[in-house]
Amino acid sequence: MWEEFIDMGIQIDHHKLETRQRHLSFDDPINIQFTSGTTGSPKGATLSHHSLLNNGYIAVKTQLTTEKDKIVIPVPLYHCFGMVLGIWVASVRGQP
Repeated sequence: MWEEFIDMGIQIDHHKLETRQRHLSFDDPINIQFTSGTTGSPKGATLSHHSLLNNGYIAVKTQLTTEKDKIVIPVPLYHCFGMVLGIWVASVRGQP
């Protein structure tokens, strides 16, 4: 399954990819997490490409995650923990 995921990236038209990359910046918003935090009032926290990828990268480095580890995610993937650990950590390490 991981190989299929990687193959999908190989099939992308490089001209379209380069065009899209020229219009994106590392600090562009990519996700809005809605939370009530400690106040109890719902609000949106805007997360950037950099913040999400950096969180995954730091989690891999601090937890010494390898491609042989498994990640148990008891929350939905739209939850920040589920997204960062479930998607980015697995992607950084190439976990299936």
